[in-house]
Amino acid sequence: MVAPFLFLVYFSGLYPKLSACAYFVYMRKTLLLLLFTFLFYFPLHSFAQKNFVSGYFVTVKNDTISCLINDQNWKKNPKQVQYRITENGDTDTFKPAQIKSFGLSTGDVFEGKIVSIDNSTNNVERLSVNGAPTTTTDTVFLKVLVKGAANLFYLYNGEREHFYYQTNAENLVELGLTYSLQFDPVTGKRLLITDSKYRGQLKTYFADCSALTEKLLDIKYSVSDMRAAFKQYNTCRNNNGYVSTEEKARFDFGVLAGASFTNLSFTSAERVDLARTKFKSPVSFNAGISVNMILPRNRQRWSFYNELLWKSYTAQGNYYQTIDFAYEHRAYNTEFSISSFGLGSMIRYNMSFPTLKPFVSIGVANNLILHVKEFQSVHVTYDFSEKEEYYERVPVGIIDKHELGALVGAGVSYKKTSLEARGEVGSGFTRSGLTASHKTAIRVLFGYHF
Repeated sequence: MVAPFLFLVYFSGLYPKLSACAYFVYMRKTLLLLLFTFLFYFPLHSFAQKNFVSGYFVTVKNDTISCLINDQNWKKNPKQVQYRITENGDTDTFKPAQIKSFGLSTGDVFEGKIVSIDNSTNNVERLSVNGAPTTTTDTVFLKVLVKGAANLFYLYNGEREHFYYQTNAENLVELGLTYSLQFDPVTGKRLLITDSKYRGQLKTYFADCSALTEKLLDIKYSVSDMRAAFKQYNTCRNNNGYVSTEEKARFDFGVLAGASFTNLSFTSAERVDLARTKFKSPVSFNAGISVNMILPRNRQRWSFYNELLWKSYTAQGNYYQTIDFAYEHRAYNTEFSISSFGLGSMIRYNMSFPTLKPFVSIGVANNLILHVKEFQSVHVTYDFSEKEEYYERVPVGIIDKHELGALVGAGVSYKKTSLEARGEVGSGFTRSGLTASHKTAIRVLFGYHF
């Protein structure tokens, strides 16, 4: 949980003083660094998380064994599965070649099958121009989507989706979707060619169900479309059986509020009164609304989190300047008050534990600056003279309406509540000429979702 906040040290200690263009390049590189850490460090925690649920497996001799299975709610079809015969028994594993099938109390059913897998991909970097499609034969766990007069199986091997069709005791046939790369001599570009063989296959397989004819013309190579077509065909043949549960993203709506600790600074080649001022900001209040789109599979670990947050803060600082050759002394008092609405969009990784559920998230903030109040007073005194000057002015004047920021957070949720520590690094409210503002903020947010 400490790793996400290393970026705060990174920014606070090594935060470069950059031009506007260089700043956004720096922000982009920083987000990529955070994303790399996020995607490769935190999923390692998931491998240690066990989730044994009631289930069964069928041996090659057709014996059904009741057991407890470590259900990881797989997005990618598993290559091996952990199980226990009893709650306190030893943990063992089975592979596709060792059993016929297994099922979970959650409803998922998998069968071990020998299949031919199309190796083509829509990733053009992995295709060769005019290269012939290849296949690989492997023994895998196929997820059962539909059973009946026609059976539908599903495989996601980490590269792309595959669907397999079977009737009666026939061998499984892959519903073809083949990608190839061709060179266009006219434009000189490589073209990705998609051959949707599966539509012709299904038209032949389902020829005895006229109600499906038109729907097959534009059927997509997706779980939802395929499952619906096979389900309708089995209904047409009066031979309905198992149908897997349709999985959709879940949306959680909520409200949140909390406190913010903000630091404002400036870089400028001309305005030392801003660049050298150490601004202080009191604790400010934040409030907003949120929506969290929780993705199916993988035990709902991944989600896209969005929020609309009211952000406001004030900053005040003093700077004392001596101009030796003029025997002049200047005392600057500078104040800012900034209000904005921020749209935060983040990828969130949720760790699965029985009660408390820790989470980490990274993303970007797009802040719409609604109001900036600024003030600066200058008090000038001179050596060897009683003369004094005092005047007030606007310290910046040119305000950006949009602020881009990087977000990273970590927290914990319990039932319908959550508590999160959030860091934000942003471009502030101005990047005019040779003067640029920089903002860092740490927030503590309490949330409640419905």
